Formats: sequence, structure tokens, C-alpha cells
Amino acid sequence: MKKIQILLFVSLMLTGISAYGDSFSFKFQKDIEISGRSELNIKNIAGLIEITGAEVDKISIGATKTVKAADQEEAEKIARQIEIEVSTNNNRVSIQTVLSKATGSSRSLMEKIFGSGNDTFGAVDYTITVPNGCLARIENISGNIHVSDIANNVNIIVTSGNIELDGITGSVDIDAISGNMIIQDVKGNVNITATSSNTELNSITGATDICLTSGNTKGTSLMGPVTIAQTSGDVTMDSLSGDIKIKSISGDISIEQDEGAIDITVYSGNVDIKTEFNSQKDFYIETGSGKIVFAVPETSSGSARLETISGNITTELPISIRTFSKDKLLGDFGGGGPKISLITTSGDIIIRQY
Repeated sequence: MKKIQILLFVSLMLTGISAYGDSFSFKFQKDIEISGRSELNIKNIAGLIEITGAEVDKISIGATKTVKAADQEEAEKIARQIEIEVSTNNNRVSIQTVLSKATGSSRSLMEKIFGSGNDTFGAVDYTITVPNGCLARIENISGNIHVSDIANNVNIIVTSGNIELDGITGSVDIDAISGNMIIQDVKGNVNITATSSNTELNSITGATDICLTSGNTKGTSLMGPVTIAQTSGDVTMDSLSGDIKIKSISGDISIEQDEGAIDITVYSGNVDIKTEFNSQKDFYIETGSGKIVFAVPETSSGSARLETISGNITTELPISIRTFSKDKLLGDFGGGGPKISLITTSGDIIIRQY
């Protein structure tokens, strides 16, 4: 968390840079031969990072420095201060964008970052090709990240920027403050910690763990257990095969599940569930304020606990009632099976069959 706070501080300083002059670009290219499994570590300050896996035996680094300056001479001077450092240790390649002190200048680089001068630093955009099995570790303060076709783990730390991952065979770990995410075709576990992010997940084979302060989460074709803890935002999942556990303060939840159990607790929000009811575990849903709709196949069997303090209870299932009061219903349907617990303080409870 300390690292993220530091990155955020630098990012806020960068946003204070004044815009002046024309844009100038400077190219950088370097190829590093690799034998065996490889690892890429990259740290950038501002700009795009794009990493693509391929059937190659080298790491190809393409970068473009973009700066704003009054003329070519000033642009070259500024570009020399933005250094791209590349180092190797066996098959481990490290890349870092470094801002150095201006040669012959009495003002420090930090003063320039605060925007006290007319010149401004721009960004370094990286386009990197790596062997398919390369491990990728990425840090970026401000800029988008795109990683595809990697058969290894991907670790990302970003302060501000969108993230897009596609075709990853390995675990994915993301620590972000701000930016949207699209993560698809991952064969491995996905762990996301973010402050403010809309997240879209498609075709994940593995456990998914999301800790989010603010933002909406969407998922399709998730094959594995899903755990979500968030403060504010809607959750929408379909074609889910695995247990799902959600804890939320505020937001609506909509789930279509092929198999697995459900454990949902939300302080304020409606909950809409359509499940195949294919699990030996129980199904638990509780909302402080909101309606609960729970749909199961007409051939389902199990027991039900339905409670609402302020709201109506409606069921299309033929439930054999064991206990009934103005705010609670206990009963059974079919020939035994998992237990459904649907609890809301203020809202209706509806059980549907399909």
C-alpha cells in the first residue's frame, strides 16, 4: 500500500506540468537474445506499456519518447533527461524510465515536474515483444497497460491507467488505484485490488478474487470460485461455474449461475439470482434494503428460509410450510437438498421457477 501511495504522489505531480510548445518524438530500439525461460521487469512513469508474447527467442524493446518543447534543440535536451535504462541478469531483463537532472540547469528536475518552467516532460510508450513463456512484472504511474499471449504469470501495479489482458496462461495479480480493466481468456487465478475501477472479466479458468472500493464488476464464463469484496458498485455475472461469495455495502447484484453455491451479503441493493441449483452447499443471500429474486429449475429440491421485516414473500415453488409468521417462512420443496436462506430487512422476496 505504501508503494501505491508513493506512485500516486508522483502521478499527481506529473499532472501539474504545464503544456507548452510542439510535440517531438524520439525512438529507442533494443533486442536482447534469450535462452530458456525469461522474466521482464518494467517500470514506467507515464505512457503506454504494450507487451505481446510470441514464438521468439529474444526480447524486443521498442520505445518512443514524446516531449513538448519550443524547438528541436530544446526537445533534444529534454529527451536526454528521460533515460531508458535496460539491464540484464541471465534471462531477466529490467527496463526503467528514469528522469535525470538537466545538464547545465540550476533548477532541479523536481522543480520542472512541479511545472515551474515552460518546458514539460511527456511520456514514454513501450511496445515490447517477449517469448511466450516470459514472466511479466509491470509498474506504471500514469498510462494504459496491454498484455497478451503470455504463458506465465503477470503482475501489475498501476496508479492511473486502463488495463487490458488477453490470452494469459498463468496467474494475474493487479494492484491499481484508478482505471478500467478488461481481462479475458485467462487460464489461471485472477487477483485484483483496486480503489476505483470498472472491471470486465471474460473466460476465466481459475479462482477470481476482487477487492474494490468503487466501480462496477461484470463477468462472463467464469470457471472457478469467485470472491468479491467491494464498497460501492453493481455486480453482474453470467455463465458462472463455481461458488460465488460477495460482500458489498451498496450496489445491485445480478447472477446467472450454472453450478456452485452462493453467499451474498449486501447492505443496500437488489439481488437477482438465476441458478441451476447445482451444489451440495447451501445458498445464502441477505440484503439490508432491497428486493431479492431467486430463480431455480422447477425440478429443484431443498429447504427454504425466507425472512423480510418490511416486504412481501412470493413463491412459485410448491413449498411444504413448516413454520410461518408475518415476517418468516420455513419450509421444504422436492425431496431434500441444499438450503436457501433469503433475508431482507426492507424489500420483497420472490422465488421463481423456470
